[in-house]
Amino acid sequence: MNIGFDSELLPDFVARQTQPVWVLIDGVNCAVLPEFLQRHHGISLYKASNSITPAHAPWLLRLHADSRLVDDLAMLPTDMHWGFLFTSAQSSDRLRTHFRRFTMMWIDGRSDLEDAPIYFRFYDPRVMIDCFEALDPAHLASLLQPVQHLALPLSPMMGESCGISPLAPRSAFRERVLTIDCPAHGQEPAVTTFRISGHEFQAFGTLQRQRATRKLARELHQIHPHLPDSLILHTARLAADRAGHYGLESIRQVHLYAECMLWHGDDFDRRIPQARLVLMKDDMLAWRKAAALEAWFVASKTTAPTMPRHEQV
Repeated sequence: MNIGFDSELLPDFVARQTQPVWVLIDGVNCAVLPEFLQRHHGISLYKASNSITPAHAPWLLRLHADSRLVDDLAMLPTDMHWGFLFTSAQSSDRLRTHFRRFTMMWIDGRSDLEDAPIYFRFYDPRVMIDCFEALDPAHLASLLQPVQHLALPLSPMMGESCGISPLAPRSAFRERVLTIDCPAHGQEPAVTTFRISGHEFQAFGTLQRQRATRKLARELHQIHPHLPDSLILHTARLAADRAGHYGLESIRQVHLYAECMLWHGDDFDRRIPQARLVLMKDDMLAWRKAAALEAWFVASKTTAPTMPRHEQV
């Protein structure tokens, strides 16, 4: 499916639409959802249990151009990933019925998952943007069948789709949405369950790891704002694989390894005997190895308190 991405201000997107505008809010990520539900009517995609619908469920709300909710959404933190907006001429009941079909998915070709559905959090904008790359066109068309226009809140984890660096200041993402025009998909699919291939599932994993790289780059940039952006991005791209070679795979361990690379160079593990001695201990548990590497790193900064000069990558 040939999809183009653009960006604009969230209020502008809502104001220019001729069809009804809806917002699908992720109750897990949107910390202020209970306040929204007190002021605006919404329906949950989950079934109520004992007449109580959990706030952490995904919620569907109708938007209006003059609604206070529009401005409230525009001012939410750029890293909240609260959900997304879309236009559709269908009724709220039909939209709920449609999207409920996709809250769980089955994975073909995976013996550990094939008969056990998993939650599909497509209402997280990071997952939704991945759908355009990971899903088979027919599966993407099924998911977006009632949608004409889609608007995903921009964040440092998503801005590259419209040319914004993950290291850009927060102001570059404030109030902006990533907009996608979705082609017509015909009649609503008759399927009652959503199944994807093992290849598609693997593609989601790859995209999630790429997003973790962007998150790491932003964290490193905040700690070392004086270093060239190219060096930060280069280090973030390499750190996970380099650290994983030594069994260091947690977020904290990869971050530590990236700091070592920034301070001592990409090849510090081969060039500095003390670091290599720690990293080559294959009989050491990962958390112990990370603790030993951190101790060495702290000591190395004490003996050489000025970060080595790096050439821009």
